[in-house]
Amino acid sequence: MNEKVNKFLTPAIFQSPLHMGPVNAWHGHMPFGFWCIENLKPKTLVELGSHYGDSFCSMCQTIKALKLFTKSYAVDTWQGDEHAGFYDDRIYLNLKAYHDVHYGDFSRLIRSTFDEALKHFADGSIDLLHIDGLHTYEAVKHDFDSWVPKLSERGVVLFHDINVHERNFGVWKLWNELKAQYPSFEFSISHGLGFLVVGKNPPPVALELCSLEDSDAEFLRGAFGRLGNAAILQSTVQEGRNSVRHFEASLQEKDNRIRNLSDSLEQRDLLLKIQAAKMSALAENSKRTIQV
Repeated sequence: MNEKVNKFLTPAIFQSPLHMGPVNAWHGHMPFGFWCIENLKPKTLVELGSHYGDSFCSMCQTIKALKLFTKSYAVDTWQGDEHAGFYDDRIYLNLKAYHDVHYGDFSRLIRSTFDEALKHFADGSIDLLHIDGLHTYEAVKHDFDSWVPKLSERGVVLFHDINVHERNFGVWKLWNELKAQYPSFEFSISHGLGFLVVGKNPPPVALELCSLEDSDAEFLRGAFGRLGNAAILQSTVQEGRNSVRHFEASLQEKDNRIRNLSDSLEQRDLLLKIQAAKMSALAENSKRTIQV
């Protein structure tokens, strides 16, 4: 392995993800998310669109592990959209319960639309922006154009789903436009992830990543791909274990219902026997009274 590639295989990328939801669309990028935090060391991280919070928590995990002074913010309505589907409050409440305990001292969940959240951030304040909201061309272009003024001179933007060409996804189209204007690097796995250097004075390592020769770039993509596949496998195993636990809990619940029903039937049979004995005794008494 040459030195150009080796310098990108830094310690944080070998972490094991701690928070993984049931949708594995971003799990393959977790090692690169670790890398971004370790190497870019953003002072402010903002994610637009968090859903189960896997991407956001993976980056918060690295902030905490490295004891960085990064302030991080996840912005989402946690109501869903036409691509993620629509859902109730349980996803937000479950994420908040986990997030606040583990990362609440430096991180916040902002429940609002992306446009409403703009007022909370000063121009030139965000070093790392992850855009993963509604994936139509119009929506993602609006998100990028709206938030670009908020980026610092060190600003880098991540785009998820740059490799999806169906269901009216249009991130790929915007990505093709932007990578012609800014230094960039991209991954095709896990629906694709784009790394775009927008700031005028970015971390040198960001530009080095974007300027890798094709053979080195492909080698690095393969290395991160294998690490990403390991993360996906971990989530698959975790989901399998969760399914087994749910199945076992369901069986236990059914056993309890059967046991309760059995107990109820036994009580009913006992009551019927008692009632029958009473009726028999009454009949016998009535018979004796008539005979007298």
